[in-house]
Amino acid sequence: MTFPRFASLLLAATVAASAADKGPLPIADVQRKEPVNFDRDLLPFLNDNCLACHCKTTTKGGLNMETPELMLKGGETGPGIVPKKAMESLVLQAAAHLESDLSMPPRDNKAKAKNLTPEQLGLLKLWIDQGAKIFPRIERVVQWQPLAESLGAIFAVAVTPDGQFAACSRENRLFVYHLPTGRCVLNEAAHRDQINALAFSPDGTLLASGGYREVKLWKRAPLTEKLTLPDAGPLVTVSPDGKWLATGGADGNVKLWTWPEGKVAQTIAASPGAVVAMKFSPDSAKLACAAADKSLTLWSTADGKSLAKAESPAEISTLAWLPDGKMLATGGADKIIHTWTDALAPGKELKGHTGPITALAPLAPNRLVSGSGDGFLRVWEAEKEASISQVNNASPVTAIAVRPDGLRFASVGADNITKLWMADGKPAGVMKGNRYTKDAADARDRALQVETATVAFRTANVGATEKQLVTAKDRITKSTEAIGPKQTDLEAKKKAFDDAKAAKEPAEKALAEIEPEFKKATEALGVADKAAVSAKAMVDTLKSATPPDQAAIDKAVADAAERTKEAEKAKADLAALEPKRKTAADALDALAKKFTAAEDAFKKAETARSVADTEVELAKADEKKITGELEAAKAAVVAAEEVKKAAAEAAKTALAAVTDAEKIPVRALAFSSDNLTLATAGEDQLVHTWSAENGDPIEVLKGPKAAVASVAFAPGGELVAGAADKAAVAWSLVPVWKFERAIGTGEPKSPLADRVNSLAFSHDGKLLATGGGEPSRGGEIKLWNPVNGELVRDLPNVHGDTVCGLDFSWDDKLLASGAADRMARVVDLATGKIVRAFEGHTHHVLSVSWSFDGRTLATAGADNMVKIWDATTGERKKNIEGYDKEVTSVHFTDAAGTMITSSGDNKVRLVTADGRDVKMLPEVADFMQSAAASADGKIAVAGGQDGMLRVWSTTDGAKRGVFGPAAK
Repeated sequence: MTFPRFASLLLAATVAASAADKGPLPIADVQRKEPVNFDRDLLPFLNDNCLACHCKTTTKGGLNMETPELMLKGGETGPGIVPKKAMESLVLQAAAHLESDLSMPPRDNKAKAKNLTPEQLGLLKLWIDQGAKIFPRIERVVQWQPLAESLGAIFAVAVTPDGQFAACSRENRLFVYHLPTGRCVLNEAAHRDQINALAFSPDGTLLASGGYREVKLWKRAPLTEKLTLPDAGPLVTVSPDGKWLATGGADGNVKLWTWPEGKVAQTIAASPGAVVAMKFSPDSAKLACAAADKSLTLWSTADGKSLAKAESPAEISTLAWLPDGKMLATGGADKIIHTWTDALAPGKELKGHTGPITALAPLAPNRLVSGSGDGFLRVWEAEKEASISQVNNASPVTAIAVRPDGLRFASVGADNITKLWMADGKPAGVMKGNRYTKDAADARDRALQVETATVAFRTANVGATEKQLVTAKDRITKSTEAIGPKQTDLEAKKKAFDDAKAAKEPAEKALAEIEPEFKKATEALGVADKAAVSAKAMVDTLKSATPPDQAAIDKAVADAAERTKEAEKAKADLAALEPKRKTAADALDALAKKFTAAEDAFKKAETARSVADTEVELAKADEKKITGELEAAKAAVVAAEEVKKAAAEAAKTALAAVTDAEKIPVRALAFSSDNLTLATAGEDQLVHTWSAENGDPIEVLKGPKAAVASVAFAPGGELVAGAADKAAVAWSLVPVWKFERAIGTGEPKSPLADRVNSLAFSHDGKLLATGGGEPSRGGEIKLWNPVNGELVRDLPNVHGDTVCGLDFSWDDKLLASGAADRMARVVDLATGKIVRAFEGHTHHVLSVSWSFDGRTLATAGADNMVKIWDATTGERKKNIEGYDKEVTSVHFTDAAGTMITSSGDNKVRLVTADGRDVKMLPEVADFMQSAAASADGKIAVAGGQDGMLRVWSTTDGAKRGVFGPAAK
């Protein structure tokens, strides 16, 4: 039989087989008792060699070979298979190369597909001959295996907008780190397959992780109050063993509470006057209390009994146990530090301060740190009466604390600034105000920068449009001025045309008058010539007759002579007319040429005049259009200026709030027992926590209803604050991240088709976008409600291959995506339509990022390049090169257009949108898979093949931490 051609049916085009491949392929004679099962027996090798071009997203020739039903349906040339007639089925004909120019798959195809083996062809033939039976679909059961211990590469990283938490994935495990303290707060085998994408919500309380056919959401529990003791006292202290909480205040009573239960065990009448300071001994067996009446007392924590009592030479404002517990120190208004034995016998007097002693704290091994109203901090040896070192606080000291390991100490001055010091007295950090008011001010400032740039952009647009309007008006002037000369030329050409026409008419008339006579003479000559010829023929005829008739001949000769004479006369008459006719014709021809030239010139002049009119109309229309654009541009400037004005006011208000927060007095501070956290508190009724290493802000705790007078840490990590209203409030400060919900099931029927490669939250936190899809078969973008996990919208057919990167514009109106199809596209979320397509990468687009103003899009590609696009026009603005391997991520970090990029050539770079290098972040050791930055761009994180999560300060490029894989 003759096989029909179906070049468009199987694969993109028919490629002639090589000499080695010519001729049919052998088909094995496969014998089976049981029917061939399509899913089990055929689909695996069809998937390897056919489905790359014949699937739902790439149906070459209209043929999809993913299921028997689709093969029966066929493509542009008809059914792909004919049940029970394998040799008549187009699929087998092509696969077996039964006709050389129809051989499939094509040689050197991009999908690396190979010819089917004889056994595979035999199975395909047998299945068709058996009737191409369709079996119920069998869902393949994935046999999950534990990951090797050696695997630990980081494929994705994320950081909360406030820079507090960083997340990374190592294979299928999810890690979350609290950056200010360096504590790992989540280490979870979150997915069965590797985690390819991570994203934090805008408020930093929700983390999304993307795995195989599923997304999981993890929620951070708020730091709520652990307990509140309503009738405690403004002073609080916790015993070193963590079993007791002591509270006291103005009534002179001290309560001992069991900790952490918060139950009153003892009430001690410490003094008739107000208790001003109290501390547990290092062994937790004793409680020292100082009162406003100068009394100093010791109490047993076991039973609340009095152990000793003494009176200080001056009012006491502070006290501290030395680390060995054998000595107690007090300080007050007399500017002297008094030491006491553990039985309250007077000891040494440490002199040196020139102002009141306001704060004391122990320092190992057996030293004491003091703070004074003279603005100095001094360090004392217990057995020496002179200080061994001092630090200038530059403001009267109101409180101090020493970190348990002795490597840091902190001071608060009358200027309300908390300072962190190294053990050698060098500055380690400065803490002031409220973290959230500062964050809000920074956000307002970024918004102001964006709006300032927007005003500049709109103003420049007005300038450019004004120039266009000037050009348009100039065009109107020039085109209008051109009408006069063209009209004059048209009139001249019209006159010349009319004159030529008038001159031609008499010549036409003269020629017309002679034409009938000339025609008549021509016709007469023809008749005469014909008669003469006829007469001569008659003479010849008569002469040839036998016998000849002489009389007839003579008559015929005479007649021929007459006819010849008549012909000569007609000829002479015609010859006489020819000069006259020629003269008339020549005259007409000359005038006709002049007429034609004049007519052509007139038409051209007419066209030129019409073009001039059209040009004026077009110029006027252009002027009208540009005038409208100018009005719109000016209105946009006005609107932008109004927005900028509002942004400036908001920034001013936010900055004032920062200033106001910095004016609020700080009354107390304390270090946690794990050396990670410093707490400060004061008259703002809040407790602030900071990094005990560098002073970075951590959290602001609400709860107290009055000014906070004291703070203390329990060994278990709880923080207790005592307020002026006598209430004590306690919190647990360890952040807790817990699994919230899953989107998708991880199973074949999951709404997510394959691995989730990209995640992005909208900036209002109401949407979570997922990107993925089956490799080489189609891209998948879906929008979900992160609150309930419900599908909000499917965005089909945006990409033809796996989606690798997603980002919402800052106004949440647009969603940008990049994919393995080498394209970046922008979808209008109101309509779901693609509004921009950016083509230029020669390999996968791995990451996309919007600039803060939404006018620029950055794309990072596996072609070792970052491309910068004008999102308003779709034009490419810049190629950023200098990468030797894939650029795996790109993110804008500030309103000025700085970006952070990671790449496979061991680089994490800060670059500007115009391609300038800002900073190369240090100590990057391997292929970097992902990078991210906080909202203010000051904290950067990155991870890669070596499994180390690196953290930097982008301000100075300094490394802030490195986190390796923790024990599973």
